Amino acid sequence: SQALLSATAAEAGSSPLRILAEITGLIEPELLPVYAQSGDERELNADRMILRAVDVLPHGLFNSLDSFGHDGQRFLDYVAWLRRRVDELGPSDYRPSLHLAVYGMLGQVVSLDVDRMATFLAAAEAVAGGLDLAVESPCYGANVAETVELLAHLRSTLRERGVSVALVADEFCNTDADVAQFVAAEAVDLIQIKMPDLGCLTEAIAAARVCRDAGLGVFIGGSCAETEVSAIASAQVALAVEADQVLAKPGMGVDEGVTIVRNAMRRALVDWERTT
Repeated sequence: SQALLSATAAEAGSSPLRILAEITGLIEPELLPVYAQSGDERELNADRMILRAVDVLPHGLFNSLDSFGHDGQRFLDYVAWLRRRVDELGPSDYRPSLHLAVYGMLGQVVSLDVDRMATFLAAAEAVAGGLDLAVESPCYGANVAETVELLAHLRSTLRERGVSVALVADEFCNTDADVAQFVAAEAVDLIQIKMPDLGCLTEAIAAARVCRDAGLGVFIGGSCAETEVSAIASAQVALAVEADQVLAKPGMGVDEGVTIVRNAMRRALVDWERTT
């Protein structure tokens, strides 16, 4: 689909973004917030993100009990450290959103107890010190339906307690049908639209439309193991659907992914002005 988009734009003497705009109804594109991921170098790469004034950070890759903490304390300590580093390294008006992926570790350490998960996320919100906080994949069920049920229960519990931590779906949400199921259950606040999993640019656009129509944010994501070509295509799709954030990729070194995606968006905006 990336090749077909490029060929269609070339034949029409237009830009890929204008071709996509015919599908999405985009009127005037704007530069979008970029979300960077740290990999295991959580502190070094978070500093890089803050110095580059990344809009959403740092992912964190909390995919083991060793990194998350057997009681979750390592995660909370990291959030507190991250909040301090934003103040220490960033300009006074810099207020990034914090978005951390925990790969079901929270559910694992509390044995899927929703009340305990909600209490933990309230504590995380407190140490985030007023920065918006999103937690991706806080818990896993045995399958899609069980995961959706758990997240829906957790989200409603958070709102009842006045906790504003956003829940994000990633694993178990890999097709348009999965996206529709998470949306219908009001299970999360944001869904990572993983373009390699959906398999086609237009499928990603369809998933974004479902999220937007339901009042969810739109997050155009993917994998650190993609290519520069697919990262540029992702940036164009993100612009076309007016996403709330787009993943910096490829790689987890921060600088390359942030530069590629930011430059891709800037070039697309220039091409938008040059073409009709």
